[in-house]
Amino acid sequence: MLTANGKNYIANKFGMGGCFVASGLSWSYLGTDGVTYNETGSTSQIVSRLVMTALVQSVTIGGITYTYSDLKTANDNTDLTLDDALWVAGNDGSPTGESQYCVSANTSTIHVYISQGTGTVNVYKNNVFIGSLTGTGPTSTPKDFTFNLNDSFKFEAVPAYGNTFTKWCKTPTSCPAPITTNPYTGTIALTDSSISAVFTSTGVTPTPTPTPGPTPTPGPTPAPGNIGTFDFTAPPSGSPTVILDISAITMKQNATDQHFEINNVIITNTSPWAISLAVEIRLHPGTPGVCPSSGEVFAGMDRVSTTKAVRIKTLNPGEVGTYNLDFYQPPSILGTHTVCLYIHGSYDRDELEAEIAPITG
Repeated sequence: MLTANGKNYIANKFGMGGCFVASGLSWSYLGTDGVTYNETGSTSQIVSRLVMTALVQSVTIGGITYTYSDLKTANDNTDLTLDDALWVAGNDGSPTGESQYCVSANTSTIHVYISQGTGTVNVYKNNVFIGSLTGTGPTSTPKDFTFNLNDSFKFEAVPAYGNTFTKWCKTPTSCPAPITTNPYTGTIALTDSSISAVFTSTGVTPTPTPTPGPTPTPGPTPAPGNIGTFDFTAPPSGSPTVILDISAITMKQNATDQHFEINNVIITNTSPWAISLAVEIRLHPGTPGVCPSSGEVFAGMDRVSTTKAVRIKTLNPGEVGTYNLDFYQPPSILGTHTVCLYIHGSYDRDELEAEIAPITG
């Protein structure tokens, strides 16, 4: 269970600006197999690595190495589980609108105004769209946006027809240092406890055109229609991240054909984009206690029980999926075996299919 001290420790050591984050971190971890793995992703993924002590010895981030023991000590000597990593994922500010846990109340409120003309200002936090203000100055009603310390912000003026935004100021009453860059970007500092973003636009006077002479009457044409706005995002980058919860699984052999079943496997997509997933099993003879890096007597994919095709799942950002898995091991495998699960994932389904194609089991 996470304590207040544990949350603050995680936000300081495995976050950005004292806050949980859903992306933008880079670290390495030392597996129990003695191999070091490099990863990028979220605060929750680092926590999930540390609590998986059967597979992970330590995590190194920012040149400092941390162990589960360090995390437990900071958490008032209270044990943590994958449920705690899932709580961190649910409080890292992604997707938009989700709460974001931060160590302190180092927040800034930015008051956005339209002081002259008519137009729209789109507001972004850490390159994620968080809202907009549309108004007509000077009677524009301000709209407030809250940022945390070290958050990046971007104001993007989107003028209505016939208006061009000309400047940005930090106070609603004057513009001592107007900034003409559009969009305007910056980073919240400790001094920015409450600032105002004032946008001024000037009307564009159209150039008069001569009165045209008689022309043939054209046929009817469709009238233009504004169907709304759409926020285009950047293509996926980095590696997908998930949380694997096996606390409620059941394992058995199917009564009809004796294939191996693992039910109630819970997978949470902690990535900012949708991902395609496939699950591999490796069986090791005996009870080694951890998953060896080699020596398995069977490696096979989760397959659809009727066609034996590899079962590929799609998870949206933040989505939690519960799955029943089917593996078709040869009848020669008898006795006690250690079961190891491996999650294959990619933002691109074709790329995932190419990755798992060599696994024929």
